[in-house]
Amino acid sequence: MKYKLELYFYFFSVFILILFFSLNYSNLFIEIHDNLDQHFGWYKLLSDNNAWFSKNNYLLPYMGETERGILLPETQLVNFIFIYLDPLLAHCVLIVTKFTIGFFSFLILANYLFSNKNIPTIYVCLIAISFALMPGNENLYIAQASVPLILYLYLKYINKQSIVFLILILAYPILSELTRFGMFILVYMGFHFIYLIYKKDSRYKYSFLSLIFLSLGYLLVEYRLIFSMVLSSEDTIRKTMILLKEGNLLKVFIKSIVSGQYHFSNLTFVFIPFTLYLIFIKIKQDIKLPTPIYLLFGLIIVNCFIYAVYTTTDVKYLVWEYVSPLSGWNFSRFIWFNSFFWCLATLSLISYLHKSSNKFIILFFLFAQLVLTIVYPTYGNDFYRTIKCNYLSKCENQFSYNEFYSINLFDKIKNTIKYNKDERVIAFGFHPSVLTYNGFYTMDGYHNAYYQKYKNEFRGLIKPGLDQSEKYKAYFDNWGGRAYIFSKDSDYKPHRSINTKFVYLPIDFEAAKNMNIKYVISNDPIVLNNKLKFIGLFSDPSSPYKLRVYELVY
Repeated sequence: MKYKLELYFYFFSVFILILFFSLNYSNLFIEIHDNLDQHFGWYKLLSDNNAWFSKNNYLLPYMGETERGILLPETQLVNFIFIYLDPLLAHCVLIVTKFTIGFFSFLILANYLFSNKNIPTIYVCLIAISFALMPGNENLYIAQASVPLILYLYLKYINKQSIVFLILILAYPILSELTRFGMFILVYMGFHFIYLIYKKDSRYKYSFLSLIFLSLGYLLVEYRLIFSMVLSSEDTIRKTMILLKEGNLLKVFIKSIVSGQYHFSNLTFVFIPFTLYLIFIKIKQDIKLPTPIYLLFGLIIVNCFIYAVYTTTDVKYLVWEYVSPLSGWNFSRFIWFNSFFWCLATLSLISYLHKSSNKFIILFFLFAQLVLTIVYPTYGNDFYRTIKCNYLSKCENQFSYNEFYSINLFDKIKNTIKYNKDERVIAFGFHPSVLTYNGFYTMDGYHNAYYQKYKNEFRGLIKPGLDQSEKYKAYFDNWGGRAYIFSKDSDYKPHRSINTKFVYLPIDFEAAKNMNIKYVISNDPIVLNNKLKFIGLFSDPSSPYKLRVYELVY
């Protein structure tokens, strides 16, 4: 049976994933940043309001009245999974789906590029599994995992000119995302198109068609983004955000080579020494390598340099000023492709050097890379986080999925206060997405591209808190993605230690009145005044929160 070993690796890996989810389902620890504090709240919001397929201008009870169009599109597979499934189950299905797409897309590309190199299947499978399990931003899991697929489709089309592959390129954006992956893929393809013209290679025509069809696919899939942001007369907060320079260019550059970027770590602690070993074999045996391998490693370096320049200089503002449609676009995210490029570059070296190398050393490095991928404590590594917090230690600043949202506790609150879905609420001392997930009309929230006019309105509400803290003032004014009730005396990040010290609620109560805010739900005890009425203290054995509900009195 052809591909028998590959299928064994795949089904065994999926079995382990399903077993992991089954054993830990009620206590899964999922990355909070950009996941539980944002996207999962949106999934529940859209489902609870039957708004997945609503018109762009449909208003949702979130951050005032948020238009449907600036939330997640239903046309991407990563979001479609959440339409009909409970969010926690959808999370598990998404991980298996991501692994499946990542594993097979890498195998397909590897087989296409190196079919005549007789690479031992186990080498390819181990790298494919490592790639498919790479941690990252959950809403971009499938976009990340499918990068080898679009490279394969592009190469097949320009070489074979089959209409089938052109249609698949058109459909590919269902697996991707425009602003954080698609635009970079189009840039890479654009440079290859220019290269083909320079070389007078007749395939440039098919490269151009690929660009057109892929662009069209993204426009169709991202129709909500196009109409609600790109073509809208409303400015988003990305038009006014100011990003501070961070660190020394050289230090950031070197660090990015080793570890990548926060949201998509490269985990090169094994790949780098392994690459050095293979280069040693190349020099020792005087083996010639083709130019594309050097270009691939060069591309990794260029991506890291772009990231360092974006992070530590003001070049980004020049780009945004002279190319206004790209205002606010984070072009440093070329570095997100490096996790794939490292895997592909390593396999490329193996394809030419494995016959001259010690197979046990190769296997050692590849197994080490796989283990590192699973256990290294980096952003988005929910396997590590779940194992650590369930079996190794008590995590003070990590909540499980069920603890974070504490459905039983919030049902108790809603029943006690006889909550009406139109009553507006703000959170204090914890993430507002918890309230959004539990069906409250939240005036606060987290969105990195909501409309500027609401940011201005919300700033009036939280002005007292910003005036007391230069840290939060700069954080909100320069960016503003988190429209939270900030306080120098309270922390919205998860913590199991219960705060017993009374703190002031740093809001403008007149602004709260104008925004029709009725309740404050707080994880900290609040100093009462004539504008606040204490309703009750709520807790639940299954929840780490000890919440107080206050009603605003006007």
